[in-house]
Amino acid sequence: MNLELEFNSNTMGEVLFAYADIPEELRGGAFINQLDYDGAIDEIKYLADRVEESDTNNLSSSEPPIKTYKIYVENTAVFKKELGDFLLGLLESAIEGYSEGNELCPICKRINNRGECDTCEHYLGLTADGGFCDLPDEILEPLEDLISLVADDNGEAMEQFVETHQKFKALVSIVVETQDPVAIMTECTEVSYGDDIQTDTLLSAGGACNLYSDADDGFEKLLTDVKELIKLFEESRP
Repeated sequence: MNLELEFNSNTMGEVLFAYADIPEELRGGAFINQLDYDGAIDEIKYLADRVEESDTNNLSSSEPPIKTYKIYVENTAVFKKELGDFLLGLLESAIEGYSEGNELCPICKRINNRGECDTCEHYLGLTADGGFCDLPDEILEPLEDLISLVADDNGEAMEQFVETHQKFKALVSIVVETQDPVAIMTECTEVSYGDDIQTDTLLSAGGACNLYSDADDGFEKLLTDVKELIKLFEESRP
């Protein structure tokens, strides 16, 4: 009989989801938060050949003792499959909610519900034909200002500007070619697209898409460059 799993009451969700036979896209975020820990322990005691429990007191805190579990099994394949089936059963309500129109963040796998303003920190906003919705003003407004300045400039003046400020050559090229805030963000940072969705009540009828990113440093650099570019453009005009 082998020691198959070991976890405590703080790490249980992450350990079980990483171990069990369940789809990778369900191994994180809100799905783990749906876990009925007491129900999971009861089922593990039923499925495993032996479960050892122990308590560790946290001397520096008034928190209750941390319970640790050691799981022993003989048939790993059977145990892993049965545990995965059980966890999927516990997640039935979360999966049902996802199938009704919510969306998994492609980064952290949290279930996001944009309609109820319930989204993870990776959510940027929604883009659709004809415009944007929910994109933060601190991102959208500087990009739109830069696009307007570039669009108003003539080609010769732009060439002279780029020759003087070579470090912005790539960014200026992207702005000239796309003139689209989302395209600029996608080219310059790590932006992930959600599922295609249909809308006839938002910006326009037809397709739309949610945007996600965890590139905080990338956005900070992009916005710093954009603001500096805007200042230089304005200063270079007669």
